Amino acid sequence: FKPVSFENVFFEQFSNTAVTGKIDRVDIFEKDDSIHVKIIDYKSGANDIDLDAVYNGLKLQLMVYLHSTVKKLQQKNPDKTVIAAGALYNRIDNPIISKTKEEDLEKILLDAMRPTGMVGYESIQYLDEWDSGKSLVVPARRNKDGKLYLDSHLLTDEQLKCLSDYAMNKMAEMEKEINSGAVSANPYPQSC
Repeated sequence: FKPVSFENVFFEQFSNTAVTGKIDRVDIFEKDDSIHVKIIDYKSGANDIDLDAVYNGLKLQLMVYLHSTVKKLQQKNPDKTVIAAGALYNRIDNPIISKTKEEDLEKILLDAMRPTGMVGYESIQYLDEWDSGKSLVVPARRNKDGKLYLDSHLLTDEQLKCLSDYAMNKMAEMEKEINSGAVSANPYPQSC
């Protein structure tokens, strides 16, 4: 993967509402007739993608950014297949590390700053190469035999695309509700 844009302007027009923002970083990996896309959002605090929060429309930003980026790249490259490979939060931090051996320091720092988010199962081979344990660059881990643990951070590439599609549909649904006047005081239980 190589970075192809920083602070990429995001713009999506729904029926009566325009949503804008900046995608901190877009990386791509090209192989044959496909383009794998990874987006990164830099955060100063801890952050992760929670599937329940996405489902309930509470945390859509990263998935909406991924959807928009895949759509734009597909329009620019109609002869290629654009694949959603990852949506990551990269924490900008200066972690405090206990005294350790010098050779362990880099690994400990990378582990403390490892991105969170979601990655596509089929694309993971292009995101990082490691034999076992936790990856230091994506939210994934392998057992001793090198097999990936399946958890909420690892989806198939198609599931990741579906999740980003869902986020866009949820945004459109929310816009419709707001425009129809449905703005009742009905907070999500964990939000207060």
